[in-house]
Amino acid sequence: MLKALGLLSVVIGGLGLTIWRIKLEIGAAPPVSFLKREYAAVPYFNGRQFIGPSLFPKVKRTSGRLLKVPKMSPATFFHILLSQSNAPKQVISSVKLSKSDFLALDPAITRVYWLGHAAAIIELAGYRIAIDPVLDNAAPVAGLVKRYQPPVICREQLPSIDLVLITHNHYDHLERRTVQAIAKHSPKARFLVPLGLKITLIRWGISDANIIELAWEASFEVLKGLKVVAEPSAHFSGRGLSDHNLTAWNSYALINIATNEKIFWGCDGGYGPHFKAIGQKHQGFNWIALEIDAWNQRWPYIHLSPEEVLAATKDLQTKRLMPIHWGVFNLADHKFSESIEKLLKLKPAELIIETPKMGELWLPTKDQLDRWWQNATAR
Repeated sequence: MLKALGLLSVVIGGLGLTIWRIKLEIGAAPPVSFLKREYAAVPYFNGRQFIGPSLFPKVKRTSGRLLKVPKMSPATFFHILLSQSNAPKQVISSVKLSKSDFLALDPAITRVYWLGHAAAIIELAGYRIAIDPVLDNAAPVAGLVKRYQPPVICREQLPSIDLVLITHNHYDHLERRTVQAIAKHSPKARFLVPLGLKITLIRWGISDANIIELAWEASFEVLKGLKVVAEPSAHFSGRGLSDHNLTAWNSYALINIATNEKIFWGCDGGYGPHFKAIGQKHQGFNWIALEIDAWNQRWPYIHLSPEEVLAATKDLQTKRLMPIHWGVFNLADHKFSESIEKLLKLKPAELIIETPKMGELWLPTKDQLDRWWQNATAR
């Protein structure tokens, strides 16, 4: 009897610890009453939640006809998340990084380190910027949405960071432990986040004074050297069962004020007229980073197909594209390399596609097309 009670106590304690851990990873979504009070004047807040440039209709007009978007069954969705059938058979070639690999910051030199998926470290205008730094799995519990590619840098080896840009709160873009590690080792780092996301970061121990929420078209300047502008995206947010679209999502334009070098970093999101508006507003970009993966006919409003990537690239008025949001997680029902191969096949001659290895230093003045993924085949 005592043994049974002891075992029951262990089970209950373990369950309680798991629930506490999941709640911690989810964070703290702002209540609707708070949103109504704080963001009533925001054009993309409808009184209940944030919305995208479109309202994500269930039907899409194509050539004057209504195209019904097929629904994804829960079984298919969880198969995509849990299965590794589309992942490479072995670890792909990459470059491991440590603190010593990062050179002294130079305002005249832009350096880019793509860390895989949507994570990157960019050195621009003399500042070091971490974007969507996720160095573990993309889920609130271990074993769900696992990486098939190990991180190229561990948290303990991250260099000093000046700014952290978070595009939205999905687990493959926002990771509690990495955010906390940056705040610990770079206590002056400022976190630029979409509307509503400050509450989650404060719950994780990030200082309120270091968090800046940016609405679409709002900007933040660092000592007149670097300007960051939040821009729209057609996506959604949520980390739990009850916080759907209670926080917003941003793409970002980054501008070196001294040299007028302009970079666009795309959030996840579907194709729409907002890309052309952003391109016209900034009069083009030196280079852009756009998501290329996790597209299918069931998600036409929240991710870009290869054809739409090329259309967005044209709208944004650039000749240089770095594909992101691929190479780490199995989040689609297509092979891991299908998107990049199709993109390279369809691209116009004037477009330069940059494909540095994960962790490899890329200088935007140097063309870097390397088909490093071809040393691995899907399972």
